[in-house]
Amino acid sequence: MLSQPHLSEQFRSNIIEFIDCFCEISVSKGLSDDFIKCSIQELIQYVLEQIESPYPFQSMHIPQQDDNRMYEIGLKIAAPLIHGTPEIVNLDNLLEVKSLLERGENVIFAANHQTELEPQILSLACDPYAKDLFKNTFFVAGERVTTDPIAAPFSRGRKLFCIYAKRYVSEDKNIEMERRMHNLKTIKQMKELLNKGGACIYVALGGGRDRPDHNGQVQLTPFDPSSVGLFTLLSQTALKPTHIYPLAVSSFNILPPPISIQKELGERRWTRGGSLKIAIGKRFDYSPFLKIKDKDELHSALTNELFSKLTALYQPFEGDIAPLRAIH
Repeated sequence: MLSQPHLSEQFRSNIIEFIDCFCEISVSKGLSDDFIKCSIQELIQYVLEQIESPYPFQSMHIPQQDDNRMYEIGLKIAAPLIHGTPEIVNLDNLLEVKSLLERGENVIFAANHQTELEPQILSLACDPYAKDLFKNTFFVAGERVTTDPIAAPFSRGRKLFCIYAKRYVSEDKNIEMERRMHNLKTIKQMKELLNKGGACIYVALGGGRDRPDHNGQVQLTPFDPSSVGLFTLLSQTALKPTHIYPLAVSSFNILPPPISIQKELGERRWTRGGSLKIAIGKRFDYSPFLKIKDKDELHSALTNELFSKLTALYQPFEGDIAPLRAIH
């Protein structure tokens, strides 16, 4: 299936490397040959379909019936890459979120971001306690996960708000206005969803994945003040009560990102799998900050406070070291 002439050598090499990793990990865990073979064949089929006919993601993506199979393959591929039992810290806060959503209120998870499989691994970890919470969560997604042929099939199985990252909006002046209008439309749809109630949105407020320092120590990406300001405003102005909860995830080694930000598509996906640890903080009370009149000062104060809460949640997870092969 991967011998088709229109596939570049780099792309073929990347997906074969990931398949080899997936097989090695799955075999080490005693998974059946049928499971491994079927999972790989299904993944390759969806990737090739995406290459031949790219799926046109809209600003707000809700999976259709045909996309449900891609939700399932996402879980199948992600599950073997998690070593051990996922650890959830402050489970009571997760159950509180579930209760709020059931009452018709909204929740925004203000999170860090380490692997492109985060939607899948969050479902695998949290479904035993809050069934389908993350299946029904809208993930704020950048352009990469909707255009990369390997990532896009996983994305189709998830609810998304698609947005252009700030660093890419102005890179091409010919389409800058189009991208700005797209982002405005996405924000309008977020507001409409929150006004209806019972919605959950997951956003990585740093705008990208965490990466290791020169010692291999994984570092949290600082939150972007304008993004923090936007989601605080959405929470404040929604017609239904909307709550912000910090959420820290340690998942780097499950599928490490490239060591540096990579603009072009076609990143490596080498992995040996890794542990998964999640911590949900208490509801973030932003009301004391609203007395700050200067917008920049307000956004800066909100960002410092919210990021400090995320950092405190993540602190017990510190010590995760990026594997050398993921760095080189």
